[in-house]
Amino acid sequence: MIAMTSSDLSGVPADVAAVRSSIEHEIAGSTLLTEYAETGTQAPDVVAHQWLADGGWQTLTYRQGVRPGAGRGARPAATRPAAGRVRGGLVA
Repeated sequence: MIAMTSSDLSGVPADVAAVRSSIEHEIAGSTLLTEYAETGTQAPDVVAHQWLADGGWQTLTYRQGVRPGAGRGARPAATRPAAGRVRGGLVA
């Protein structure tokens, strides 16, 4: 497993750096996908992804994002990754 690493926060405003540092401390030793899945368990109906398509906003909740195959029909085909490719933490 490859854990997330800390970011170089030089040049970042102090308030932003403090929030980022707090988040990185909370998720230390974890992976992005692990955190995504845990958030999906804790807040399944919160919007996790949104994108503009066909003149309107499309969304996927964490519940839709963590279930295999969920939400595939909600995305226009032009914005879907090819089958088997990973994009944004979702396997298409």
